[in-house]
Amino acid sequence: RVYRLTNAVSERKVRASQLLRALAILRGGAKQAQFGTDVSPKALILAGLSCGNPIFNHLFSDGGDSPELKVETLKELIQDYADRIVTPVLVGIRAGYLKNDAEVRKLTGWWKLPITSDATPEAQRPTNGTAVKVTVTTPVDAARQMGDLLQ
Repeated sequence: RVYRLTNAVSERKVRASQLLRALAILRGGAKQAQFGTDVSPKALILAGLSCGNPIFNHLFSDGGDSPELKVETLKELIQDYADRIVTPVLVGIRAGYLKNDAEVRKLTGWWKLPITSDATPEAQRPTNGTAVKVTVTTPVDAARQMGDLLQ
């Protein structure tokens, strides 16, 4: 017997959406919860891409007492892959988790390309040229927003 999913495209979107939403309620596994280990996400960086290349690797560095997001590296990635980013870039971080929390929160807005070293995001989408929207929120909200974008 051969079984074929008749609505594969829509079913794939529903399943991916449910998977992302599950990140928000992650509770444990491998007996981690029984020892009180916090396994909820502290930082998520999500974006829909038209390619299969995972671009958001190696964006965090050890800042001593807490991690740091490499903001300039993230801007560079957004610029380099802007033609393949098909959704807003969602940065979900827990308040106070990152050493450079205030700097990361300033990323919210529309980044007009090319991004120069002294560029800042605009409140509204720029009318000229290409731009990528960045939203900084909580990890749970970032997962929820990406799930909504998939449906």
